[in-house]
Amino acid sequence: MRQSTRLILNTGATFGRMALTVGIGLVTTRLFLTALGQVDFGLVSTLGATGALLTVVTAALTASTQRHLAYDIGRGDRQGLSRTFSSALVVFAACGLALWAIGVALTPVVLQVLTIPPDRAGAAWWVYQMTLAALATTVVLTPFRGMFAAHQELFFSSILDVLGSILRLAVILGLFVVPWDRMASYAVLNLLAQIALSIITVMWSLWRYPGSRPRRSAVSWPDMKGLMSFAGWSLFGSLAWSLRQQGAVLLINLRFGPAVNAGYAIAAQLVAYAGNLSGAIIRAVQPAIVSLEAKGSRRHVHQLVIVTGKYIALILGLLFVPLWLETPAILHLWLGQVPEHAVVLTRVALIWVLLGAMGFGYGTALQATGDIGWFTRITLLLAATSLALAVFAVYVLNLGPWAVPGATVVLVLVQLVLQVRLIGRRIELPPSVWMRGVLWRVLMVAVPAGAAATILRLALDGPWRILAVVVAYNAIALPLIWMVGMERWEQQQFLRIAGAAWSRLGWGARA
Repeated sequence: MRQSTRLILNTGATFGRMALTVGIGLVTTRLFLTALGQVDFGLVSTLGATGALLTVVTAALTASTQRHLAYDIGRGDRQGLSRTFSSALVVFAACGLALWAIGVALTPVVLQVLTIPPDRAGAAWWVYQMTLAALATTVVLTPFRGMFAAHQELFFSSILDVLGSILRLAVILGLFVVPWDRMASYAVLNLLAQIALSIITVMWSLWRYPGSRPRRSAVSWPDMKGLMSFAGWSLFGSLAWSLRQQGAVLLINLRFGPAVNAGYAIAAQLVAYAGNLSGAIIRAVQPAIVSLEAKGSRRHVHQLVIVTGKYIALILGLLFVPLWLETPAILHLWLGQVPEHAVVLTRVALIWVLLGAMGFGYGTALQATGDIGWFTRITLLLAATSLALAVFAVYVLNLGPWAVPGATVVLVLVQLVLQVRLIGRRIELPPSVWMRGVLWRVLMVAVPAGAAATILRLALDGPWRILAVVVAYNAIALPLIWMVGMERWEQQQFLRIAGAAWSRLGWGARA
């Protein structure tokens, strides 16, 4: 299968998965907020973010593992694939156990620092312990999930994601019938759901990919060293992301309390949906970019970098521009009881999502070159500066909670410029190509469609306005994506795929 065709098909599969998981997630969040209330809901999100800070190392190892697995698959090196997987499994097992032990040791410090009502301290302890156990379980089994990404099997990954959403919904529904403390019960049930999903992932991977069957003889110290060496630089990028995300959660908790954390958790959930969609497409592109870079085919690398950022930005625009316009009404319809500051926090967070989407692809291309150290240091510096700016804004200038994600908007904008200029120079992709291929094409779709949706929003009132805004934006954006958002060769790829699908349907009818 051509890589451009695979990208198109995987994008479609991912979009379908998102439709299911987002729908389930929206229902789950409303039920979760109802079951726990704003304070407990905010505490769960804060404790989860605190535990996630411990996974910066594993995020770096995940990026390194997927790159090496994809490289072995691209070369057709089965023995190398087995060595990489078995070595990675040992590294992740050790890392998962270490993170669990560190988290347990830091429990008194974490619970003392966070703003927790005295009567919820006991339940918060259980939530944190179960969160650590769930994180450790996920970390240990990460290489198995990495095999799906390395093989670009987004269909199977999508099934696992949908199953994970269904299990989470089942956990939330269970809170309404348990006779014990709901926050503590959630932590225990969520851990059991994570274990069940992990078992399914492992069994599926063992059945489908012989390379994921660990062998002690295949464990190689040079392979482990190579994984950790690349991960060492990736760690800076992971640390930057954690500073930007989890640092913001902790800052809001310390300055404004757990009730405002509930509002930020809503915004963070929408950002996570965007990240899941973007990450799935990037995982589909990454093996191809690594292979093309190894072959010296820079022209095709450039094409994938451009279409990745463009497709992600256009798809997110279909979802999030109407959401941005109708945030108050949609949150009220979704949640019923909208947490404090949720509207403004969501709107500011969506701005950085849409800005950052246009730069996706550059980081993957840089990883393919192996020369990632210099830019990850820049990213870490930007994240630290952004967090310092947020602290200054809320403590010195006494600005509201919106200033925390607002500082991230500044970070994302600066990072986008540096990606286009500095990484573009490293991979020989001029900024002018990105401006013509991504920026202008996205704007030529988003501006007319957004203007039409805004006019309808101002002209209409009542419960049908949300639907009118969504329909107006998509009705104008979709044909514009085809006419001005795509180049001729991209249109030809879609037409070829559609023609092949039509031929198969016609053959089936004749048969």
